[in-house]
Amino acid sequence: IANLDGDDYWTHPDKLQRQVDFLEKHPEYSVCFHRNAVVDEHGARMDVPSSIPVAKQTFVLSEYLELQFLPWTCTLLSRRGLFGEFPDWYLQSPVGDFPVNVMNALHGDFGFIDEEMAAYRVHAGGFWSMGLKREDWTQKSRVQQERQALRWKDLGMLYQFLDGYLGTAHRPIIRRKIAEFAVSEAGCYRWLGDNKSMRRSLWR
Repeated sequence: IANLDGDDYWTHPDKLQRQVDFLEKHPEYSVCFHRNAVVDEHGARMDVPSSIPVAKQTFVLSEYLELQFLPWTCTLLSRRGLFGEFPDWYLQSPVGDFPVNVMNALHGDFGFIDEEMAAYRVHAGGFWSMGLKREDWTQKSRVQQERQALRWKDLGMLYQFLDGYLGTAHRPIIRRKIAEFAVSEAGCYRWLGDNKSMRRSLWR
């Protein structure tokens, strides 16, 4: 199964075949992914930090939960039928791809192909881009901080769902990340001068 959001695109004619061949050759992996470019709404490449800071063939679920690497949706190919019904909380999750990757990773590791074969587009209408223009990503603004605070809150909610789903196996990582997200959220509200929201985040 390969997903491609409507604003992103693949850049290599053999991308899917390369990934299928990789999974056929390596049955120990449930998912494989590769590098991607990040571009603006005009297709110009953006200078952003790599979401794969360390290149290696195998990544594991604990590293994913720690956010040590981030495979963009447009780069992923997974085996079908690894899990059954979606859990009830999935429809309440603020994002859809991250929990699916977690559910797949319970059945095998992440395999990495160190080649750029897709482009992720940042634009004002993007869901995870928070509706920000390119210049809003490079400077702090009130709207950026407001939306970033909501993003940290959403990540905390997602990890709370995952905490119940995964049980005790990854609980130390998940609980620590929930705390980190809450502190980051509080930092945004402090910058905004919203002390009530800041205290609420720190309490959480």
